[in-house]
Amino acid sequence: AARLADAVERLRPQLVVVSGDLTRRARSHEFRAARRFLDGLAAPTLVVPGNHDIPLLSLRRAYAPYRKYRRHLHGDLEPEMAFDNARVRGLNTTVNWRWKEGWLRDVPEPHGPGGAGLTIFAGHHPLGARLAERLPERSPAILLHGHHHRAAVTRHGCVLEVGAATPTSPRRRDGSNGFNLLTLDGRRVTLAVHTVDQVVVRGRNERYGQLGLCVASKRKMRGKVTSRIKRRYLTRNRVFLR
Repeated sequence: AARLADAVERLRPQLVVVSGDLTRRARSHEFRAARRFLDGLAAPTLVVPGNHDIPLLSLRRAYAPYRKYRRHLHGDLEPEMAFDNARVRGLNTTVNWRWKEGWLRDVPEPHGPGGAGLTIFAGHHPLGARLAERLPERSPAILLHGHHHRAAVTRHGCVLEVGAATPTSPRRRDGSNGFNLLTLDGRRVTLAVHTVDQVVVRGRNERYGQLGLCVASKRKMRGKVTSRIKRRYLTRNRVFLR
């Protein structure tokens, strides 16, 4: 956790998106520890719940699944933040009647009333295919998610689904603890996959708009890459949303 905080301090992002599972068993002391960690980050945060953030073996799962989450982390389960060229919208994809699988509720309009720019959704589960079905045609969007504990990029129609590795959990899969860094510069989007210590994959994107969104160019790749991440990025080196 200290290395992750140092990375945030070094990178100075405008926003840190936390895609759920801040706890293991939704216990109060875990939520308090998560709150202390988030408060110590050198950047604002947008947090959504994960399936581990609601009680598993408790009656509260039935009648008050988000009580501790709201008390310690955030009262809004689907927070939003707006920037000059993008809007980030949280999606609560957890439900108390499912343990692992997610559920997509009503999806807001991509840009909001009178809005412009790219819409970035943030949820815990990889529900890009369902999200694409709900969005207006030719409305490029990005869905940031966790859940699988590995970095991945998948296209679903006009939605680019970007999965992140776990930055702190020992239950990592297919590589080291890590996180993604998404950079918007005008109409250009850049995605980089980091470990807690170093960049392992650097992907350069082209631009987004009505005609498409291109991500994960195989140029400028450096450092050690796990075989699965390397295979995904090289086989999807130019993904266009049309």
